[in-house]
Amino acid sequence: MEGGWSDEFYRLLGISPGDCASTFEGFLQFVHPADREFMEKWYLGLTRKPGRDTLDFRIIRPDGRIRTLFSQIRVFSDESGTPVRTIGTVLNITALKTATEKAAQAETRFEGILRAAPNPILGVDSRGRIIFANDRTEKAFGYQTGELQGKSLEILVPDTFNKVHQGHREKYTAHPHVREMGKNLSLLGQRDHFSVENQPRSFACRGGNNNRRRCSGHDRAPRTGGAAASSPEDGIDWNSCRRSRP
Repeated sequence: MEGGWSDEFYRLLGISPGDCASTFEGFLQFVHPADREFMEKWYLGLTRKPGRDTLDFRIIRPDGRIRTLFSQIRVFSDESGTPVRTIGTVLNITALKTATEKAAQAETRFEGILRAAPNPILGVDSRGRIIFANDRTEKAFGYQTGELQGKSLEILVPDTFNKVHQGHREKYTAHPHVREMGKNLSLLGQRDHFSVENQPRSFACRGGNNNRRRCSGHDRAPRTGGAAASSPEDGIDWNSCRRSRP
């Protein structure tokens, strides 16, 4: 199939009109070698079963510059099912792709810092589901790596205070703000009692009103009387839980 390319498409490829045949084969020579085989299979699938689809891929311009493109294409066929025409649009998403990759790298580094932190750190979404628990948190509560992911925060709260804690959490999620939890207050966990300093902070995440909360702290003093004293190695830290004066 042969058609026509717009002047903008020629500029995107870094060539002038007429420098290349406006066919798929002519275009394929600009596709990055690492993406070329997949591009061929993708396009062949569309010609065998005409329809529309989208694809991200890279090209190499004659000047050596690499660009990431987003393509949306539709293949039309005649009554016998033979492809006769292709219509598509192409967008240069290089800047967006680069920014996304940098953000992902930064998030990975940040998560690595949190995971290696000496104090327990826990992240919870607006539904009260655990989205992050570092190594020290998992150790404090006796869970394996990744086992807390997706579970309700209330599994870490004693049954006696479970419903009360859920109400406090939902109230805080509806009106998130930075607040001082206060010193020398106790946070009751499902397995041990600890006296900690805790200051939750809220931050927005992708998806509109979803708020994630993250807090950190450390074991200040083991609580005694009715519960075995905990060691500093069992430090605990999690946002918004039942508090009581020792």
